[in-house]
Amino acid sequence: MAKTRGTPGQRKRADELVRLAEEEFGELLEGEVKMLRGAAMGEIVDLAIKSSDETLVWDSANQEGSDWGCWESWGSHRIVRSTIIRWMCSLSEAKALVDVFGIAIFHAHIEGELDIDGVEISFRIVLYKCVIPEELRAQGAMLKDLILDGSAVKKLCLERVQIDGGLSLRAGFRTNGEVRLLNAKINGNLSGTGGTFDGNSSGAIFADQVQVGGSVMFRDGFHAIGMVWFPSATIGGDFDCGNGKFDGKGDISIHASGSRVAGSVMLCNGFFATDLVRLLGATIQKNLDCTRGGFDGPLDLDRVSVNGAFFFNPLSAPSKVDMTSARVWYMHDELGAWPPDINFTDYEYRAIYPGVVGSLNDRLEWLNKHDNSTRGENKRFDQQPYQQLAKIFRQNGQVFFAEQVMYVAAKKHAASVLAALKAEEGDRWVYWLARVWYKVYERLIGYGYRRWLPFLWMFWLIVIGTIVFSGLDVSEVFGANESYPNVMQPTQAKAVEAAYEGKSWLDEYPAFRPLAYSADAFLPLVNLHQETYWTPSHWAVKRIYLPIHILMGWIVTTLAAVSVTGLVRHEKE
Repeated sequence: MAKTRGTPGQRKRADELVRLAEEEFGELLEGEVKMLRGAAMGEIVDLAIKSSDETLVWDSANQEGSDWGCWESWGSHRIVRSTIIRWMCSLSEAKALVDVFGIAIFHAHIEGELDIDGVEISFRIVLYKCVIPEELRAQGAMLKDLILDGSAVKKLCLERVQIDGGLSLRAGFRTNGEVRLLNAKINGNLSGTGGTFDGNSSGAIFADQVQVGGSVMFRDGFHAIGMVWFPSATIGGDFDCGNGKFDGKGDISIHASGSRVAGSVMLCNGFFATDLVRLLGATIQKNLDCTRGGFDGPLDLDRVSVNGAFFFNPLSAPSKVDMTSARVWYMHDELGAWPPDINFTDYEYRAIYPGVVGSLNDRLEWLNKHDNSTRGENKRFDQQPYQQLAKIFRQNGQVFFAEQVMYVAAKKHAASVLAALKAEEGDRWVYWLARVWYKVYERLIGYGYRRWLPFLWMFWLIVIGTIVFSGLDVSEVFGANESYPNVMQPTQAKAVEAAYEGKSWLDEYPAFRPLAYSADAFLPLVNLHQETYWTPSHWAVKRIYLPIHILMGWIVTTLAAVSVTGLVRHEKE
């Protein structure tokens, strides 16, 4: 019931506002008179009579599943015609009599469509636990604050509206149609906390290119039945959906592609989406938090940019996560929370939170999910996700882990190339040549990521050469001699004999040592004074084994050099 207290000036304004309304509309209803006097005196007007309306307040009518229109039993004392509210907001004489506190009505039944399109008012409108069975329209209007907490509205059309303060649709607010906020500008917060937005077979909220100076709060009991659209939105605070339920009705739960959020996006702490959540191309200045959230559909983070942390530890994982070309400052995830279907193509992150990096095998299995999801007919293996993970391991000082990751990537890349060549119709020799090359490439240097392999090959080939050359006797006969087929013959004995006349040339000639000879022949550009002084006379050793030994020396030492320098790797630094 409207309070009668107030200053004489307030009471005078109230009388004048009632008089103007009576001139315009004739006889006024009881609730309308109370509303007019309360607006002029800056008071809250509650149209419910506590003694007789105790069970008819909005709390009893706003039960989910109740029939739309159950407030018709509220009685005529709670009816306010929408045309009177529009008159108060549009007629300059009436607006001048409204207190700066504005219009504040509780438990009212607003009869008819409330149309305040294009109005410009400097006072706020508060409709608390009221009913507007028809549409509320404020397209292109300029408002101070619009508070509809606990109210029920058939539809809400606020396209191009400008609100200096906030738009509050909280605490049991309910719609039975779509809410349209296309190109709206709200300097404060947009809050739907605890509200139910039933699109009635359409989208629940359409807010294309909306500008919100504060935060968007769809949390703590928020329930959308139908799509929530925020493409190309600009949000000055957080986009908080914590403990909110988003039922996309088999289509899209949240579409916020291209949005710019100055705070964090929170899909956490009881958040639940039944269908696709799409943040394609969105820019988030702080965090993207999916901790303890729930997803029944896919999560599309294609080209999203997160300048803070990406927390991924949902209670129920999305059916698919698309991180294509996403950019994240650092990632805090639980490996077991990722679904089997993930896409990390060109996904970059600067760090993984140290406590959740996990083991090498766990991270490789994580990337294997990406491989399985993106594998297609004739599609080459994508090394970038492996390069990204190796970079993180290297930053953490885990160089061995980094090289193991890249070894696995190179091996998978080779397999994909061979599979593509095998599937092509053409010369089979190309496939077999590539197969031999990749096999040798892996066995000799591990695709450039097992630096120790060339040195292991070097060691064993020198050992084998030592064994071969140890089986040959040392000959005292100069030059070739078929009488001594299994010997090592000196190559410069005549020069030595001339220099040491009357002496045994073996006393001054460099002694033959099988190990040194094997190493001298195997290692290019190394002179151990063996290869130039001795040569085998056995035809198989001289004509077959020794050339192969020398050739392998050039190949293995060259590969060892390029492996150490990293010239044969494909890793991005």
